[in-house]
Amino acid sequence: MKLYLTQYDLSGIQNFIFNSPNNKVKENIGASELADNILAEGIDKLSEELSLQKTTQIADLNPLAAQNQILEIYCGGGNALLLFNQKSVAHQLTKGLYQYMLVQAKGLKLVTATLEVAPSNSLAEDMKKLRVYLTKAKNEYPGVQLLQGFSLNRQDDFSGEPCVLNFLPDEIKTSGASKALIMPRANFLKREAERLGKQRFDKLLPREAQREYTFLRGFDEIGGAIGESYLGVVHIDGNNLGSLIDKLCNQEPDYQKGINYYREISKKIAAKYQRVFTEMIEKLIVWLNARGATELEKKYGIILKQSGGKTLLPLRPLICAGDDLTFVCHGKLALGLTEFFLKKLDSITFAKQEVPLSACAGVVLAKSNFPFSKAYRLSEEVCQNAKYQARTKKREDSLELAGSWLDFHLHFGGVTTSLQKLRKEWYSQMASSPPLLRRPWLVKEVPISERESYSWKEHFKGIYAEFQKEINGQPVWPRSKLKAFREAYLKGPTAVAEFLAFAESRYVVYEQKEKINDTVISKGYKKDIATAFDVLEVLDFYVDLDKKSGSPQEKGVNTCAN
Repeated sequence: MKLYLTQYDLSGIQNFIFNSPNNKVKENIGASELADNILAEGIDKLSEELSLQKTTQIADLNPLAAQNQILEIYCGGGNALLLFNQKSVAHQLTKGLYQYMLVQAKGLKLVTATLEVAPSNSLAEDMKKLRVYLTKAKNEYPGVQLLQGFSLNRQDDFSGEPCVLNFLPDEIKTSGASKALIMPRANFLKREAERLGKQRFDKLLPREAQREYTFLRGFDEIGGAIGESYLGVVHIDGNNLGSLIDKLCNQEPDYQKGINYYREISKKIAAKYQRVFTEMIEKLIVWLNARGATELEKKYGIILKQSGGKTLLPLRPLICAGDDLTFVCHGKLALGLTEFFLKKLDSITFAKQEVPLSACAGVVLAKSNFPFSKAYRLSEEVCQNAKYQARTKKREDSLELAGSWLDFHLHFGGVTTSLQKLRKEWYSQMASSPPLLRRPWLVKEVPISERESYSWKEHFKGIYAEFQKEINGQPVWPRSKLKAFREAYLKGPTAVAEFLAFAESRYVVYEQKEKINDTVISKGYKKDIATAFDVLEVLDFYVDLDKKSGSPQEKGVNTCAN
């Protein structure tokens, strides 16, 4: 019996979501909702139009059946996997999906691949072949430029698209508001979907907190002085989950059981990511509640605002689709929240083999008035840099990559190019000088015998703790010394050696001499990489969410955010 396995994949999702003028969060949320549901809605609509009979069992798929049949294996997060009883039906539905998306989600690209299969095959092997075909289709996808409509009266300044009259549905009209909006159709559809997107994201809040808290509505509500506050853009992506699911499904030789297993694993992974995100929000609320408004504003620059009787959390999720997660938050919370998420994810296992989940994260810290779409693209590159490190550390005999990795980038403004060029331009010294950047960092806690200098807990937080020490209420490392230490790194190893020698000879605080930690800081470099520069650069942007209020190790110092 011949059947036809078809995979649908949306590309250009990030450009579709974040390509909006002036960082309009409403359009970002609406576009995220469209991208997450467009395939499911299109498949349901076309299945009805084509009179397709839906089934859940492969035994019910009959190529000789009078009615065309379809089996939905998975659909969500911009991906869908379907099994058809006729090749012509797969082509009909695919053609209809292309047309549907041109109208409902202009800007998204649909890439598909179809493979002829048989129930006697291995699902994992079929998926592997199908993924190769899909990758080839993506590489060969023509760069089609759709013709723009001709503007008779008004043209959109940002996209150049013609503005049209868009009538609001009755359920989202507000009293006294206009019944229609004049804007490009694509922008209106994003605005229209924003209401559903907000409802979906609000469900990520802890249930007991939904009456008191909500997510911020715009980047201007992030808190802090206008033009001086930093945003943290966090992009998290699961590690090699496609191959991992294939390997797990390969242990189920029966095709139907493999389909059920694939569907179950995909849903469980998405649920676990959402659960960890909700626990991260719960942790943030506990941390905020342990501090008064005065402490939050003076020490962290966080101003909690109110809207509709609820407290606006200094955070907004923008993408939550399977193992793909993006959120924006107050700059001083980004690293601490990301650390909590990755550590929590690392502690979770799934499937009978108790395979641990892991992910990589890219954090970009930029001024709140910096174009968000550029900050997001940088966060993707930073995340990919962390993934590269995870792949190089993967054990050959292991199903998963070597734990969760975190990379970050502090952007001071100006023209953005690729991450590689930015780092080469900003952090380059003489060719003979050791690298300044030690990142990315391994967040996963590993046995002592396996710990290396990239351990977040042992090295990043160890150095951070050294810089936060106090004696008799006075900092062992004053702000001036920390700033001088960072500047010495930028000049090279000779300047670092001179600074450390001077600091050790003059290091007296209230007549008590504090020896510089020889194992971490004293030489400035280890294995030809700067040991402390990463920490010095983001001292003002790291908050340990596990530290209690008033703890000396929680007091950040500003060495570079000027």
